[in-house]
Amino acid sequence: MKILFLWTHLSGYLVANLNAAVDSGHEIHLLHFGDHEETPFGDSLNLSKLSSFKSLGMSSREIRKIINDIEPDLIVVCGWHIRQYRFALFLNRALVVLYMDNQWKGTIKQKLALMISRFFIKTHFDFAFLPGARQREYALKLGFPTDRIWLRALNADTRLFEGKRSSGEIDAFLYVGRLSPEKGIVELLNAYEEYRLSTPLPWKLDVIGDGPLSNELIGKVGVTWHGFLNQYELVEYYEAPSVFIMPSLREAWGVAMHEAALTGHPIIATKTCGASDELVRENLNGYLFIPGDHKGLVSTLIRISQLKPEVLSGFGHMSYKLAKDFNSRTWIETLNQINESAIAADLREKRSKSFLRLIADLILNWNVKKW
Repeated sequence: MKILFLWTHLSGYLVANLNAAVDSGHEIHLLHFGDHEETPFGDSLNLSKLSSFKSLGMSSREIRKIINDIEPDLIVVCGWHIRQYRFALFLNRALVVLYMDNQWKGTIKQKLALMISRFFIKTHFDFAFLPGARQREYALKLGFPTDRIWLRALNADTRLFEGKRSSGEIDAFLYVGRLSPEKGIVELLNAYEEYRLSTPLPWKLDVIGDGPLSNELIGKVGVTWHGFLNQYELVEYYEAPSVFIMPSLREAWGVAMHEAALTGHPIIATKTCGASDELVRENLNGYLFIPGDHKGLVSTLIRISQLKPEVLSGFGHMSYKLAKDFNSRTWIETLNQINESAIAADLREKRSKSFLRLIADLILNWNVKKW
């Protein structure tokens, strides 16, 4: 199978899945924006197996030419908000899969999106590939039929993290993520400060990540800030015994939670985290609390830190059990199933006879002006 990915910023888990697809015999092409300034993976991401291009500054015509030259079986697109990608996909012959991680929240912006979806969704995308059930609800509202929605679109780098199980007696909490308001880092620091005053032997708090709120960590007793670490550097911290915390006020999914579960960590998370539906079972591998609930988070920190080591060990085993079926193999198998589905065959048959698509190709090939 030949797949073209039209993406925004790179991540370690995306590149891991793409490399696994190449290892499985698929031909993978990638257009992307490069690193995000707050996640500078740099040379730690191995793109050598892929046909990879930076798409920033490219016109829709140039992207369409790449599509026509590659002739992919599938095109997987990160979102529908990038103008150049949308224009390049218009009346395209290949099957197009929309990846998105947005949960349905019923906001004004989302309701407006429903109103214009007939122009940007139904005319450009054939399938939706989503992390979980909360994203599925949004896709249904956007007009995707049930049989065109596929799940398990997000997973950690299982080759890197699986098998790196933490062991030993837990004496720390671990936060991994961006240091920004929506991630609940200030709420975590405030709750942790009160927790330390409420217990005679408080655990330490390790914080990994970067962002606009990094100064909030300066001088906090018991808190060690490690800055941004790439996925290879993270392994060391996931191998150490700790309880993973995701205190997000908003969190569409949360791949870091999957990394922590793969490495056998008990988990504390807010109920807004999409991945918690699959990776947290109350009293079996962790606890959930309401976003922004200060007292709830303080009491949860106290509660879990008072559990016996054998109970925490059982929590860690359950985390791994819940996490192990989210992996690169199932990610690749899902794309295979999309490509080989009866719906895909029917769409290809119709497009092979489409006069409008032939005209669109001719116009885009002749147009020398950048859009």
